[in-house]
Amino acid sequence: MMRMAFLMAASFMLGAALTVVVVKGTTSKPAPIVDIDPYAMSFAQLSSDLNNRQGDLLDHYALYYLSSIDQSTIAILRKIHFDAKHGELRAYADQLVQRRTDEVDQLFAWQKTWGYSHH
Repeated sequence: MMRMAFLMAASFMLGAALTVVVVKGTTSKPAPIVDIDPYAMSFAQLSSDLNNRQGDLLDHYALYYLSSIDQSTIAILRKIHFDAKHGELRAYADQLVQRRTDEVDQLFAWQKTWGYSHH
């Protein structure tokens, strides 16, 4: 069966453009996410973007956004671990780093299992 593709582009005023390539056809796997910078998007924009998606495409984007958010959080927590004055805050950051790392590992495993892997 012939594959049909279309390009859907949207821009968000965050200093970065958001371009999404969506491929429809015989495959059930969505196209890779192209040129999306979730770090440049607000939580409201991420939520709005997910509200406009369903099914497989929602799963694909949700995993991508969640793993990006968790990776950003880990970077912040590592900064706290190394530079915070109070040991209690450093210990708390350490606990959260482990938890978030486990979450990212799970999200990446699902991405790979479900054919969405970007790694």
